[in-house]
Amino acid sequence: MAQFARTILVTERNGNIRELLRRELHRAGYRVLTAADAPAALDILRENAAVDLVILDEDLPGATGEGGLEAFFGNTGGPPVILHAFSQGACAWLEEARVAAVVEKGGGLELLSAAVTRILAA
Repeated sequence: MAQFARTILVTERNGNIRELLRRELHRAGYRVLTAADAPAALDILRENAAVDLVILDEDLPGATGEGGLEAFFGNTGGPPVILHAFSQGACAWLEEARVAAVVEKGGGLELLSAAVTRILAA
């Protein structure tokens, strides 16, 4: 059984992108958990204290509103977040939370991988 140094939660509404990120991060040596919506992401975060980093889709279903990820990240400690967004100014509700980086969608896996490496090395 493989040993992984770090665990990453990938939240992405698009199943193809979610699987691509899971596969590439796994190849890079990370344990990768995935969620297609905010309720699934919250369940994973509550059950896996060992999540080291969250890659958050800015359009993740159920992320805002009472009991959503907005409340989770705004009120508790936890892993740093890479916001995977369509623009650098996206998702203002996370600005005060643990957004360690914003990586634009369509910018290539290299940019996302570099952000993951940089944040987990800190």
